[in-house]
Amino acid sequence: MSGFQLTSAQRAAGVERIAENIALRSGAGCGKTFVLALRFTELLLHSGGKESPLRRIAAVTFTEKAALEMQQRVRRFLSERAAAAKGPDRRKLLEWIDELPDARISTIHGFCAALLRRHAIEAGVDPGFAVLADTLLADRLRREAADDALLAAIEAGRQDAAVLLGRMSYDRAVRMVDGLLATRTAWRAEDYADAEAILSRWRANQAEARRAAVAELPAEESVRTLREMAGPAGDAMEANRRTALAAIDAIAEDPEAPATAEAVRAACGISMRGGSKKKWGEENFARVKEAISALRDRLKAAVALFAPLGDLDAAAAETLVTLTSITAAARELYDADKRTRGLLDFDDLLAGAARLLEASPSARKALRESIDQLLIDEAQDTDPFQIDLLVRMVFGEDAAAAPRPGGYSSSATASRASTASAGRGWSTSRRSAPGWARLSGKTWTCPSARTREAWSSSTPCSRRCWRATRRFTRTVRGPPPRRRWS
Repeated sequence: MSGFQLTSAQRAAGVERIAENIALRSGAGCGKTFVLALRFTELLLHSGGKESPLRRIAAVTFTEKAALEMQQRVRRFLSERAAAAKGPDRRKLLEWIDELPDARISTIHGFCAALLRRHAIEAGVDPGFAVLADTLLADRLRREAADDALLAAIEAGRQDAAVLLGRMSYDRAVRMVDGLLATRTAWRAEDYADAEAILSRWRANQAEARRAAVAELPAEESVRTLREMAGPAGDAMEANRRTALAAIDAIAEDPEAPATAEAVRAACGISMRGGSKKKWGEENFARVKEAISALRDRLKAAVALFAPLGDLDAAAAETLVTLTSITAAARELYDADKRTRGLLDFDDLLAGAARLLEASPSARKALRESIDQLLIDEAQDTDPFQIDLLVRMVFGEDAAAAPRPGGYSSSATASRASTASAGRGWSTSRRSAPGWARLSGKTWTCPSARTREAWSSSTPCSRRCWRATRRFTRTVRGPPPRRRWS
């Protein structure tokens, strides 16, 4: 390996455990992509005489540059093997090197494009389509579609469009529709067709988050400290202690009561000034002050969980219904414009592949039988829609029960074949603290707080945690916060 010394974990992942499902985790620059390239090479060497083994291993990268880098590393590994081999083994290695440009090493979009072209009739696409890789052109077409859709809604005299423009400027409404259109694979229109259903879902999310917060509070060290310690009557710090505990007691008694919301707000407003160190004792005073401060911060983080949804939330739900409805019209305009130009954008490739695999058993079967192992590089940058799509590609009919590497990934491999077992699964790795950790035999899901969706006012998603959804309800009052989930 060009003098590269493998660690024991790298050797296990890349050489010794190629028939197993594993997860790798390491800091940046520790060699995850190197191990994937090594694993790709070892899978070829252990292909057992299968026909076209290069086509039976799929490696998905995050960028075209990364795909080229992996291909070059595999070429180097094979060249080193060929230099030391003789006879038929050498000829086989040289053939693989010649065929390497045809190997399935690409971005997920490249992978989907190839799938759609192979099944163009079933997918309902022109096999000669071009990929809309020009982001400036894509942005312009999308923005024009959003603008035209909003104008059409206004000209049609839609009351909801008039209400929308009473809550925000025209330009901002267009930006929101544009943003929804750009993230259309991250949400479902049916989830935002009814304002009452949205509010019900928010209430359910709020209640779930509240239950989790309430369950954690009794175990807080700050709560135990405040219950164990009491100060002199009339002392300002003692009053703060009682205010904090009153909130905890109200939460324990009835977390949904209006009085509980008031008690929590009072605890969040505690001032840390005042109190007599002399009466408390300096050490005790410091302890109770620290405990009150910690509990106050804890309650501040959860204060919205105890406040009932109000008029702003209802207005936000109505706004979402209007925005998603206008986005549906914008999508039709955008799709029509692309069709006239013979273009598919990156989301079209993903959505088209997903529809194909959903609707065509023959395409699912052909794809599943053609892949022995799937490797994903930088999978922490792969969003839940893409993960679900990759799972369906590898596991086919068994996708619902298949493990998902959503929470752990930077490089990942999914395997279905070995000499001992024909099962399918994942092995994943991600950037993390320095060092390697191997995880296997687990099911990984993408928790709501880690979905890789760009947080913006125009991206509704039922998978978000309630607090993120709550922040959206305030978009009617000013510019929304922007955040990227990590």
